[in-house]
Amino acid sequence: MKINRKAFVLGLLTAVAFMLPGSCGAVANIGTWSFLQGTPAETFNKQDWSIFESTMTDTLNTAQDEETKTWQNPKTKTSGEIKVLRTVNNSAHDCRLLKITNNAQGNSSELELIFCKQPDGKWKIATPKVK
Repeated sequence: MKINRKAFVLGLLTAVAFMLPGSCGAVANIGTWSFLQGTPAETFNKQDWSIFESTMTDTLNTAQDEETKTWQNPKTKTSGEIKVLRTVNNSAHDCRLLKITNNAQGNSSELELIFCKQPDGKWKIATPKVK
C-alpha cells in the first residue's frame, strides 16, 4: 500500500495543531482526542469513547501490521476501524502508523497518525520534526 506522503504529513500536522495537553482514557498522553474535531467523533457519547479507546489500545498493543480491528456501539450505531499500516522499531521507541476510520450519524472520517510507545508503556502521538 502506497501512502501519499504530502497528504499524510498535512493530516498529521493538522492533527497535532488541534491537540491539547493532558491525557484521555486508555491511551494516555495523546491529548483529549481534540484532533478529531470536525469529524464524526464529535458526536460520540461516553460509551462510544470507551469502546473506541479500548479498541485503540488493543490495536496498538496487539495487532500485527496490516491487521484491522473494528469497533461498534450497537446502541448508537457508531462504529469504526483501526488498521496498523506499519510498525517501526528503533532504539528509542516502537512506533505504529494507524489508519483510523470513524462513522457516526451518517458521517465518516479517515485519519492516519503515528503513535509511539513511551518508556512507561503508554502510547503518544508522534510529532513531526520540522526542518
